[in-house]
Amino acid sequence: MDSFDHTRPFATERNSAAAMGVLLFILAVLTPIMIWDSPLIESRLLLLWALSLVVFAIGSFFASWSAHSGNIEQYHQRVQIGSFGTTLVFGALPWLGSDLPASTPAKYLLALVVFGVTSVAAAGSAHVTSNRGAFWRLLLVILVSFSVAFLTHGELALAGLTVIWTGIVSAQSTVSYRAMLDLLELRRVSDKAARTDALTALLSRSGFFEALAQALHGTERVEPAPQSVLALVDLDDFKSINDSFGHAVGDAVLAVVAKRLQTVTPLGTQIGRIGGDEFAVLLPSQRTETKATVDEMLRSLSEPVRVDGRALFIAASAGWTQLDPQFDTAGLMAQADAALYHSKRSKVADSTGFDHRLRQQLDRSLDLRQRFRTALGNREIIFESQPLVRISDRCPVAVELLARWPQADGSSVPPEEFTRVADEAGLAVDLDRQALEAAAEILEGWESDEFLRALTVKVNISPLHLRSDQLVENVRELIPESCWNRLGLEFVESQLISAAPRNRLELQKLLDMGITLSIDDFGVGYSSLTYLRSLPISEVKIDRSFVKAIDSDPVNQALMRGIVDIASALGLPTVAEGVETEEEFATAHRLGLQVCQGFLTGRPGPLGSIRDTLYELRRQSRNAAPAS
Repeated sequence: MDSFDHTRPFATERNSAAAMGVLLFILAVLTPIMIWDSPLIESRLLLLWALSLVVFAIGSFFASWSAHSGNIEQYHQRVQIGSFGTTLVFGALPWLGSDLPASTPAKYLLALVVFGVTSVAAAGSAHVTSNRGAFWRLLLVILVSFSVAFLTHGELALAGLTVIWTGIVSAQSTVSYRAMLDLLELRRVSDKAARTDALTALLSRSGFFEALAQALHGTERVEPAPQSVLALVDLDDFKSINDSFGHAVGDAVLAVVAKRLQTVTPLGTQIGRIGGDEFAVLLPSQRTETKATVDEMLRSLSEPVRVDGRALFIAASAGWTQLDPQFDTAGLMAQADAALYHSKRSKVADSTGFDHRLRQQLDRSLDLRQRFRTALGNREIIFESQPLVRISDRCPVAVELLARWPQADGSSVPPEEFTRVADEAGLAVDLDRQALEAAAEILEGWESDEFLRALTVKVNISPLHLRSDQLVENVRELIPESCWNRLGLEFVESQLISAAPRNRLELQKLLDMGITLSIDDFGVGYSSLTYLRSLPISEVKIDRSFVKAIDSDPVNQALMRGIVDIASALGLPTVAEGVETEEEFATAHRLGLQVCQGFLTGRPGPLGSIRDTLYELRRQSRNAAPAS
């Protein structure tokens, strides 16, 4: 239990030392007054005793000052030195003169000594293990010396009171000390539980950040380790394991991942699980190449994991950065995360180290995030529209709203870039709300036009908006009820499939409201017949990668035909995205797709001109021959 000496609130020790010092000063002042009429005033021994009180009082003051300044070792040294002197002083006190205990002031003073000194000593010893020895030594000396002195002078009551009081103080100190140890043990267990991930027995998120801060800035005895490395490891597509085999299997996989990371990393490595399937690794000062160490971790994770007799294959990506004291933990995590993100996007590397190039990208990303927040607040994000036409007669059936962020120099930030920034900055819901407001304005403006009133206005929805449980509420707030059946919401395939059950209930509510729900970019994610059957959706938009060169690529044609057959069997219409040539259009029609969208039938354009574009497309469809 000695390791708990410095974990208990140090103010208790400080107060005990200060109280002892005050008591010693009081005794030093009262002693001459108490014996003023006594012949012992001329006693050199008594004067020496009074002087020793002052000396030990000063020593106690300096011990208290050491405690206040946080120098724990110096405090304990001074307390130990002072305890020996204090014990000698109070052991000799009752024997300084033959008539001292007989006088009334002396009796009260000696009682004060017994009660005060033992109480103060007990308070200090109940909280600090190293003070226990000094406490028992002082208590024993006072018990023997004072009891014998009182008995010698016939003060049986005071002798008995001394024995009883020291016994009470002893018992109380012991009980308090044991209670303190129990409390410290409970706190130790609680702190360990808070710092440990229950599933993997690794450090928890808070525990790892504590270890990272200590490694970055050092402690009183540990210097910073600037050569240490922070690495982030993220499992790729781990949700598919949970979705396909259940969370129990997913948890078993995570436990195996934790053990493998512990096995392949060098001694002194600290590992934490900081997210569902994300791990952080604090590698000690590296004598070998960091990339080799990180790649070895990834190789160990690529080995199949056996759970319940089933072999599961996982992959991981990693990013790392060198510890640099000029950055705080948040800055270092941002650097490692930027490297991790680069690894995930890379086609050739599973691990990346943070470097000057990534620093520029990170700075640009932070700048982009701040500018996007301002642009969104100032409503600088605009929406263009692109028509969707029926393949059979090229007549428009819908328009899709597309967010654009124009810049002062005439350029534009790519949508995939600022939508990612919106997700990272927690602004995706605000962006979607502005898109829904634009859709509401179009829908209400077309209310009186018979042709336009038959068209659907589609809006892309962020996965964060779906998971926020605000989507249904926002649609009801922003879109008039009379327009619900002319509104379409598009979700990328992966976000629909990974949606929690409660989110799927939200989707069902939207479907029941008459809103069209589309799977966007179908074919690049899970592409499962089971999901198509179980999800509450209205149509399937096939990714442009399948449409490209469909007229000349027999593989794409076969895949497209299979998707169309599956969707048709489920009663779901299909939309071909990215149609750019007449040959692709004709092949899409031959394969049975109902709707197409692309540059061939209409490029994205300003909302102000979409009405004329739609009427022109209808005019062309009436004059054109049927597609063959």
